[in-house]
Amino acid sequence: MLLRFLTTPILEAFHLHHDVAVAAGIYTIWSQVGFLFDVWYYSIKEYYAAQQITVPAAIVDAIFVLVNFVVTYVAVFPLKGGLVGAALAFCTAKLLRTITYILVCWSKGYHKKTWPGWSTKEIFVGERWRRLLAMTIPAAIGGLAEELQFQVCTLMAGEIGPAETAAFNLAMNIIILSFLFAMSMGDSVGIRMAKRLGEGDAERAAFVAKLGVVVSLIGGVFMAGLAFVLMPVLVRLMSKDPVVQEQLLRLRWAGAVTIALVGEVLPLVTVLTRQGRTKIVSITLPVCCWLLGFPSSYFLGRAHGLLGICEGLSVGYSLACVFLMIAVAKSDWPQLARDAQRRAEMEVTEVSGGVSLQDS
Repeated sequence: MLLRFLTTPILEAFHLHHDVAVAAGIYTIWSQVGFLFDVWYYSIKEYYAAQQITVPAAIVDAIFVLVNFVVTYVAVFPLKGGLVGAALAFCTAKLLRTITYILVCWSKGYHKKTWPGWSTKEIFVGERWRRLLAMTIPAAIGGLAEELQFQVCTLMAGEIGPAETAAFNLAMNIIILSFLFAMSMGDSVGIRMAKRLGEGDAERAAFVAKLGVVVSLIGGVFMAGLAFVLMPVLVRLMSKDPVVQEQLLRLRWAGAVTIALVGEVLPLVTVLTRQGRTKIVSITLPVCCWLLGFPSSYFLGRAHGLLGICEGLSVGYSLACVFLMIAVAKSDWPQLARDAQRRAEMEVTEVSGGVSLQDS
């Protein structure tokens, strides 16, 4: 969070217009508390999702799409809050969503089966923290590398011109929609796979993961095709600037390819993460995004402008998709089931799928 205070000087160092850098800095500083509420919300959401309790989150998220719009509209227009008002509205909506979700789940008693209450004896166990950090830190590194790639590409688009920056951000909004589908598929597959691994049912866990990967691929390709076909209509709705519209149409193929790849990469990442193999993710994403994808965006961007930047993103995601798919295909499912039971501090039982404890 401390780095967010450096938003303005960092953007100016990348030669973005002074007014744009200052505006971005103001919004970033005033809105950063909202990201803490997001961390709180998603942590609790994962706790319930691991128990296959997902309906409350879906309902709360759907409701707060409207709440976020209303709060932001009121803060910006009737109250004339400007950037600061928009940032405070963002924080308010995030806080209200978190509180609402907690109250709903608490009132339903969803926590009672797995959480008897606070206990220092349960919290301060060194082995548990070592297992947790060994999984979360590599996953965080991989996610950070992926997120930074998009941010740096936005800066590169900003150096080309304001129309290119607007077009890139609008294209990212379309891609974010595919993120939502991919994240939903990944969570759905990951939760069911992890449950089967914990039960020692390696064969069913493998089936769920493989089926989910195939369905995600089909869904990603479908969404990519839909975006490609509807792009001429979408550009007219998204911007009235003919230059921005032209740039968006140039991204038609690259955007569709990126959507298809994102629809497959995120479920693969989720499967590997819930298998406990986060080191693979933490190595693959930085290598593909930074060592391969970012240089491709840089050099292709110099030759083809905004289109080249997006082509570089496609290169990075294509390679990541291949490597992650190989990792999932080579999964040792019986061993993963035993590892899952050990992490859950359960008695390791005989594992289905052709390999028992005696065979290992």
